[in-house]
Formats: sequence, structure tokens, C-alpha cells
Amino acid sequence: MNNDPKGKKPQDNKPQNGDDGRQGRRIVFLMVAALIATLLINSVYTSIANAYLSEIPYNEFQEYLDKDEIAELEFQSDRIVILTREEAKKPAAQQRMYYTGIIPNYDNSELKAQLDKQGVIYNTEIVEQASPIVTFVVTWLLPVIIMYALFSLLMRSMTKRMGGGIGGIGESKAKVYMEKVHRRHVCRRRRSG
Repeated sequence: MNNDPKGKKPQDNKPQNGDDGRQGRRIVFLMVAALIATLLINSVYTSIANAYLSEIPYNEFQEYLDKDEIAELEFQSDRIVILTREEAKKPAAQQRMYYTGIIPNYDNSELKAQLDKQGVIYNTEIVEQASPIVTFVVTWLLPVIIMYALFSLLMRSMTKRMGGGIGGIGESKAKVYMEKVHRRHVCRRRRSG
């Protein structure tokens, strides 16, 4: 029984074909935004982590060594990290370290003898190999999932407040109110009649 004076049938609140497309586009948009945010976070982290390092050529490292200006040295897998005596006098937060590449197939025994002679503290980095899968998940996948969850929570709260989808597109609050009034009116008529 329809009590609408114009004889129109009430509309179903089922999503129409266009709504499914919007949902898919929204998910793709959120995934792209999460990926971009992850790339930005990784690049900022890398630049901050390497802010205290400056690259120098190997011959400049040799000059520091010949002038006895090196306080500490660390041999890493692909480079030599150098702390000069001048920088060692500064507080740890203000120290600037230098690095240079390791010459392949070069015997470091002469270099180590010279470092021992000058009293330079040196060591070798102990490389702990993390699983590539764990590294990928922690570095790339986990931030994307977190960003997607945050965006979806944000979008869900915005749609509840605004009564629709992105930009307030969706079901009008006036329409919902009219449907509620219509249901109350029908219920009252049934009780009275």
C-alpha cells in the first residue's frame, strides 16, 4: 500500500551500477595515496638517517691519514666511515662523519698497520642479514596497510557526518528524514485504522 499522493514508488537504497565504480575508484585512490605517502616517508627517513654523512674521495681519506687527522674508522661492506679528530672533539649530535668507497681487491694490511701506528680506533661492521621478506613487509607493505586503514577510517567518519560519499555526494539527509516521517505516518494509520 503506497500512501504517496503522487503515486511514486519509494526508491530502493541499493547501490546502482555507478556506485560500484565509485567504490572501486575510491579504493584505488586510497592505495595510490598510501603508496605515495610511503615513498615520501622512506625518502625523508633516508635523508635524515644520512644527514650526518658526507662522501669524500679516497685520496682525501689518504690525506687525512697522512696528516694523522683520523680519530676513528669503521670498515663497512661497501665503504669506510671516517671520524676526524676535529669532529671527535664536538658533541656526538654535532659530529659530521665522512665516508669513502672501498677499493676492490685491495689488501688493507698496510692501512691497518698505519692506523695502529697512529693510534686510530678501527673496527668492522657486523652485518646482520634480515630476511628480504621481513624487510619488504616492514618497509613497504606495513606502511601501505596502515595508511589504507587510516584513510578508510577517515572516509567512513566523513561519510557519516556529511551523509554521503566523497564531497557529500550520496543520500540526502532530507530524503532520509522524509522516509522516516513516511514510515511513522504509515504506522500511525495502521494503529488507528
